[in-house]
Amino acid sequence: MTQSIVDNWLESIIQNRVSNSIQLNRLPDKKYTLSCQGSEGVIYISRCEVDGFADPKEPGLSWWPAETEGFATPFNRPIPLPGLSHIGSEPIISVEGKDHFIRYPLLNAMFWALTRQEETVVGQNLDRHQRFPASQSHAFQNNYLDRPYVDEHLSILRQVVSRRWPALSLSKPKFSVQLSHDVDRPSRYRWCSNIKLLGRMSKDISSLGFGWKSLVAPLIKYGGNGRLHPLDPYNQFSWMMDVSEKWNLKSTFFFLAGRTCDRLDGDYEIEAPEIQSLMQEIARRGHEIGLHPSYHTYRSIDKIAIEKNRLERACKSLGIEQDRFGSRMHYLRWDTLETTSALSAAGLTYDATLGFADHPGFRCGTCFEYPAFDLKNWQVSPIKVRPLVAMECSVTSKAYLNLGLSDAAAQEFKELILRCATVGGEFSLLWHNSELATQQQRSFYQSIVDFAGERIGH
Repeated sequence: MTQSIVDNWLESIIQNRVSNSIQLNRLPDKKYTLSCQGSEGVIYISRCEVDGFADPKEPGLSWWPAETEGFATPFNRPIPLPGLSHIGSEPIISVEGKDHFIRYPLLNAMFWALTRQEETVVGQNLDRHQRFPASQSHAFQNNYLDRPYVDEHLSILRQVVSRRWPALSLSKPKFSVQLSHDVDRPSRYRWCSNIKLLGRMSKDISSLGFGWKSLVAPLIKYGGNGRLHPLDPYNQFSWMMDVSEKWNLKSTFFFLAGRTCDRLDGDYEIEAPEIQSLMQEIARRGHEIGLHPSYHTYRSIDKIAIEKNRLERACKSLGIEQDRFGSRMHYLRWDTLETTSALSAAGLTYDATLGFADHPGFRCGTCFEYPAFDLKNWQVSPIKVRPLVAMECSVTSKAYLNLGLSDAAAQEFKELILRCATVGGEFSLLWHNSELATQQQRSFYQSIVDFAGERIGH
């Protein structure tokens, strides 16, 4: 029964990404088969004895020059093969009569990557926020974190399927862009104490480049009349929606609806008139509201549920109706064995957390949305995973890549966009409103979104 749960999950992903006419079966001799009803031949795929890899932390790695076997690769580079320490002289993919043979445990690798099985290993070196860092990942340590390698492998599988069953209709992936914004600090001045207000004014005048706006901070704090003041440097929400709408994109704004850590959570309440007015504008313009569960919720079913219910009540009181509510965990905190089940129990639809804070790239090996697998309860979760490819501070912040708003930073984002576009996936970008306070920041963000937008439909 356990095996059938995993196999059904893997089959659903293959059907979504390759063709819904394909069936997956597990054989007792360490193989999977892919078959197509009414068509001759099968595709055999090597299989490990366990789901995922026997050693999820150190599964081994080889590099496969698939072009030498007659396959087109998305990036014209050898493809990483985690889980295979040595390729040997035999081809990875061969043909015998009416059947194809894939001599790589592809589905084990997919399970390992998409479930983040690697992160369940006891004794990991977590960062100060108890997050699994990119630097500890097999992908980072072996220089393939910048590759959506699951998608690369599925592109090869699509070619195998097309050769095996030429008449079979395949899915048609299409590049898309998902812009999202964690509303950690909707205002620079509105909810700080008078003492903090003076401190921020002094800092802002001397170092942050807010100019004369810093001098009128008291007006910004007290003069909004139930709305975020238009002069507030963090109030860039209308402009952000303008940028999205230029390319017919919908932004998602993730709001905090609770406080479990006074020092690290937001200083606003979801029921504040300024926040309610902002939420109404977001909904009126056709953008989306999501939940940003607070700092200490990522292992708690009860706390996430309380905050999700509070957000829903706030929306309902404003007449805002959404057919789904997604989430992104505050500080990207994530426990592979706990968070998925907590989000599912709270009734959320999707989650957009799974990217690394300390480095951009493909934490799950993919830039496609997929159904989560709950490793704690060993079942398919109703939650969809929307992998996060890049967060602005992962690239720009001194704490991480420290590229600032440089040409090198722009190139980092653009390379990731091109990788997603090449495989027809989704470029998921997180950019905080508080990182758009200056004209230089806004111009930089605009250039990144424009670069991505220009590739939609190509």
